[in-house]
Amino acid sequence: MEYITRSFGGNLRTARNKKGLTQQSVADYLGMERSTYTKWELNVAEPSFEYIKKLTELLNVDYNSLFDYKK
Repeated sequence: MEYITRSFGGNLRTARNKKGLTQQSVADYLGMERSTYTKWELNVAEPSFEYIKKLTELLNVDYNSLFDYKK
């Protein structure tokens, strides 16, 4: 599935780093293994909408910034 843009993982990593969070701390917040979260940053796997919503709340970003949508 190629629904998520290739820049999603990089944008996710940037947002996480700006908040000073580790991959492990984000994975713990989401209740998953770090390896699962890491796959999102590497664009190997895609999170569900439920997880995307949780990520936007944790990282204090909007959907547009994660997906590179321009207004």
